[in-house]
Amino acid sequence: MRRCPTGPEFRFVDRLLSLTPGKEGVGEYRVRGDEYYLRGHLPGEPILPGVLLVEAGAQVAGMVAQEDPANPSLPRLKLTALRGVKIFGSARPGETLIIEATITGRLGLMVQAKVSASVSGVKVMTAETHVERLSRRRPRGRELGFLNSFWDGTGLLRGRSGVSAERRKMNFHSAAIFRIAATESGTYSGWPPRISPK
Repeated sequence: MRRCPTGPEFRFVDRLLSLTPGKEGVGEYRVRGDEYYLRGHLPGEPILPGVLLVEAGAQVAGMVAQEDPANPSLPRLKLTALRGVKIFGSARPGETLIIEATITGRLGLMVQAKVSASVSGVKVMTAETHVERLSRRRPRGRELGFLNSFWDGTGLLRGRSGVSAERRKMNFHSAAIFRIAATESGTYSGWPPRISPK
């Protein structure tokens, strides 16, 4: 839990049940019922908000990424992108969420993961997340133009050098942050960025 970047007031993982460093992990969170946001969500029928299910998944993904022995620690990871979020249900006071995260790719300071949450064996959320250690600097000028020239409007970056479509999937914001992070860390070696599958 020491690797979770959020404070205890905004932590949606009570403990890790299992961890394969840098690859996958399972955490749990018990909905106590005294959480302040349950008073308004929903009055008379409190349920954990769907966005917090996603946040719980991102927190487990961040903790799994932090423990990767092959890569340096990434302090201050932040959730920066979501894809394919599906919320099928939620958790009520007294119920325990089981949160799973599997790292699917990594490039520089960005980590991609598939996350899910379930209650009593029933899946209530699935999503793909990107968590990153963000630079304080935002893309500008030529960086934005350069990245925009590869954007085709569908979420895929146009390919060069035989890079597969699966490796090019990312949104524009992540691509911009990706290039800046890789440039600052000295790992940027040209376009297109390459995600190493795990």
